[in-house]
Amino acid sequence: MADAHSLLPAIEILMCHTGASFIDACEELGIDPQEMSQYRDPNHEDEE
Repeated sequence: MADAHSLLPAIEILMCHTGASFIDACEELGIDPQEMSQYRDPNHEDEE
């Protein structure tokens, strides 16, 4: 996914402001969570 880095802020906003999980935030934006997981911060805890 070429523009994955540009989508990370949108995912973070959904996670922080709505309490969505990483997977839920990706699905809300129409993004495959598996594709985005390689760009995810490994230190960020989430309830997957």
